[in-house]
Amino acid sequence: MVLDRDRVLYMPTAKPRHDTIVLDDGFRVAVTSVGSRHGTPLVFLHGLGMSAAAYTEMLELLAGRGFSVTALDAADHGGTDPLPWGHTVADMAEITTRALDALGIRAAVMVGHSMGGAMVAEFAAKHPERVLAAILLDAAAGEDYHDAVRADASPTLPLRTVQFLAGAGADLIGDGLRAWRLRSFQECLQFSHRLRQSISGPNCMRAGYALMRHDTAPLLKAMRDKAVPTVILHGTRDRIVPVLAGAHAAKLSGGKLYLVQDRYHSWMLSEPKLAATVVDTALTAVQTLDRKQAGSAVFPHRRRKHTTFRSPASAAVPMEMQA
Repeated sequence: MVLDRDRVLYMPTAKPRHDTIVLDDGFRVAVTSVGSRHGTPLVFLHGLGMSAAAYTEMLELLAGRGFSVTALDAADHGGTDPLPWGHTVADMAEITTRALDALGIRAAVMVGHSMGGAMVAEFAAKHPERVLAAILLDAAAGEDYHDAVRADASPTLPLRTVQFLAGAGADLIGDGLRAWRLRSFQECLQFSHRLRQSISGPNCMRAGYALMRHDTAPLLKAMRDKAVPTVILHGTRDRIVPVLAGAHAAKLSGGKLYLVQDRYHSWMLSEPKLAATVVDTALTAVQTLDRKQAGSAVFPHRRRKHTTFRSPASAAVPMEMQA
C-alpha cells in the first residue's frame, strides 16, 4: 500500500489552546488542546524531559485528521506540578486519570511516547474501559529497556549507564539531522525554538528515577487479558529503547508491532507528518482487525505480523508501507 506524501512537512489546521486545570487537591496540570470537540478523542502523553509543546506539529496534524487532541504535561514536567521525590510511574498515571476526569474525557485513543508510553500502559491496565486503543510510540516498556535502565547494585550499572548515554546521544544526533534536513531554514529555527521552550527543569529527574524502578511487564499482560486494542510503533534505530523491547512489549500485550524503518527514538518530533500518517494508519488496522474478529480487540500471537514503514529522506517521494 502506498501512502501519498507531498513536500509539505507541517501544515497546521488549527491553533492549539493552552490551559491549566486545578485538581481538587490544588495540583495543577497543564493541558494543550487542538481540534474539533466533535472529533474522535485522542490523549497524548509526552516523553521524559519534554512537555507537550515539543509535539505541537504532530498534534496539529492529528487534529487535521479528525481527532480531538488533548495533550497533558506529565507530573514533574512543563506547566504541571511536581510530585515528591520517590514517586512511581503509577502515581504519574493517577494524575493523568484525575485530569481526564476533570476534563470530562471518559474514553479516548491513548497515545504515549517513551515515558508517556509507560504511563499509557499504567492507565490502560487499570482503566481498560476508557481506552479506545493504546498506541505506544517507542515506549519505555519491554524487557530489554528495563534491563538497560534498572537502578540496582549490579556491577554492570556503570557500563549500562555509559551505553545508555551513548545511545541517547546517537539518537539525538540522528533525529536532529533528519529534522533539519526535512525543514526549511525558517522552519528549523521555529522547531529549535519550540524544543528549547519545551525542555523541562530539574524536577523531571524525579520522573526519570521512577522509570528506573518501573516494570511494564504485568501492565502489558493485563492489557492483553483485558482485550485492550494495542499497537506498538517503534523506530528500528532507536538506541534509547531498543527495538527488541518494542517486540517484547507487543508480545506481552498481544498488540501489533509496526517497525518504522531507519528511525531513531524521537522520529515523531523530527517527522510529524510521518507520525500522524502512521498513527492514523495503525488505528485503521486496529479497527479492521477488530471487525474481522467479531468484536474481539485481542491480537492473537499466531496472527501477529511485523509491519515496516519505509520512508526515504526526501519528503517529495511517496512513503510505502510494506505489510
